[in-house]
Amino acid sequence: MTWTELQRDLIRPYDEHAQDWADRLRAGKNWVHDNLEKPAIMKMAAFSGSEEVVCLGCGSGEEIRPIEATGARVILGIDLSTALLALARERNPGVTFIEGDIAAPPLRDAMCDVVFSSLAMHYAADWSVPLLAIRSALRPGGRFVFSTHHPVLWSAETRRTSQGTTLRHGYSRTAKQEVEVWGDYGCERWENDTWFDKMHVTFHHKTFATMIRAVVGAGFEIADISEPLAENDGSPDGAIYSRIPPFILFSLRKTAA
Repeated sequence: MTWTELQRDLIRPYDEHAQDWADRLRAGKNWVHDNLEKPAIMKMAAFSGSEEVVCLGCGSGEEIRPIEATGARVILGIDLSTALLALARERNPGVTFIEGDIAAPPLRDAMCDVVFSSLAMHYAADWSVPLLAIRSALRPGGRFVFSTHHPVLWSAETRRTSQGTTLRHGYSRTAKQEVEVWGDYGCERWENDTWFDKMHVTFHHKTFATMIRAVVGAGFEIADISEPLAENDGSPDGAIYSRIPPFILFSLRKTAA
C-alpha cells in the first residue's frame, strides 16, 4: 500500500461521517472525550491569555472554543479531512484552517507558543518528522501538548460482535506449557477497528519506548506525562476507565538548541 492510499484509508471514515462525528461530540455522546481526555488535556495545557496556539489534527474544531475561553488565541487549525475542516470553519469563523497531514504538518518557524493536538498523533507511524516540524514552529520556551492512544489498551486483542465488545491483554500457560496469548504490545503496526458500529478506522500502534525515543530525539524536554483515569460514575465506561487508562498525554517543552 502506498502512502497516498494509506492517507485515504486514514481520512475516509472522517470525511464520510464528518457530520455524525461532530454531532456526537457536540451532544456529549463520546464518554471518554467528555469525562476523561478533554478535561485532562485542558488541565495539562494550562493555557494563558498571552499564548498563540496551533491546533494540529483539529477535526471539526470542538477544542477551539474551550481554548479561547482561557484567553489564549487559536491562530491556525490543521486537519487532513476536508469535511471536518468545513464544519470547523462554520463553527469558528475567526480562525484560519488549512488541510494538512499530521505526519508532515505544514508549519512555519517560530509561529506560535503552543501546538495542541488532541487524539491525532496515532495517525502518524513515524513521529520524527512531525516532532521536528512542531519544535521548529514553537517560539523559545514553547510547548507541544498532545494526547494519543495508550499503547497498552489499544494493542489488546479486540473482538466486537453483536453481543458486545471484549478487549483482552495477557496470556495463559498451563502446566503442560500450552500457551495462549491475547494482544500484541511489542509489534508496531497499523491497526484497523470499527467505532460506533460504522466508522472503520485505521491508526498506528507504537510502544511507549518508541514514543519516548522520538520525543527525546527531536530535542524536546518532557515537562509532564499523564495516564489519566476517570471517576467511576456508575456507568460502564466509568467502571472500565477508572481502572484502565485509554490515553496517554504529554507536555513537551522547547529548550535551547
